[in-house]
Amino acid sequence: MLDNTILGSSRGDRRNHPVRDALAQRVRSEFAEMPGMCLTAAQARRLFGLRSDVSDRILTTLVQQRSIVSDGERYRFNEGRNSRQPPPPATHALVHRRAS
Repeated sequence: MLDNTILGSSRGDRRNHPVRDALAQRVRSEFAEMPGMCLTAAQARRLFGLRSDVSDRILTTLVQQRSIVSDGERYRFNEGRNSRQPPPPATHALVHRRAS
C-alpha cells in the first residue's frame, strides 16, 4: 500500500510530478497485471490506499491516456491498447497543452 504521507495534504505536494507519475504507473501496472479486474472508483481508492481526490485524478489521467477504460461507473484495463507502446505524455504535459 502506498504511504499516503508521500502525497501529503499541502498544495505544493499536489504538484509533485515525479510522485504523481510514479503513482499513475503503479496503478496502470496493477490494471495490466489483472486485465479482467473491473473496479468502481471507491474500490480502486481502497485497493490502492489513496485519498478520494488523488484516486480520481489518477483514474481520470489513465482514462485520458487510454491505459484504462471506464463505462462511467467501473474502470478496467484497456485490452485493445498495444501493451508494447509507451504510455502517452505525463499528466502535467497534457495540462500545459490544454492551457495554451
